[in-house]
Amino acid sequence: MQSAGGEQNELVLEHCKSFVVLMDNKSQLLEYPEVSPALKAAGMAVDDFVLQLIGLRYTEMDMTISYSGFLYLLMELDSMIHTFQDNV
Repeated sequence: MQSAGGEQNELVLEHCKSFVVLMDNKSQLLEYPEVSPALKAAGMAVDDFVLQLIGLRYTEMDMTISYSGFLYLLMELDSMIHTFQDNV
């Protein structure tokens, strides 16, 4: 039997794997072109407009995103998706 916490741990582990696998450089950061494939690997596909907004809001000045920033982005996207679906 698995607890809700165990499911959350698996979710975080999957996000971690998607981030690490798609990280092409050794800087431990995702560059902007790597964000879309990382989101898809985490199970969240977004269109070009949303991806541009992500670039403006969640990347650093050099257009990179850290692991913690990527996790924050995933939580925010998940929250927005659930909020929108609940209001439909």
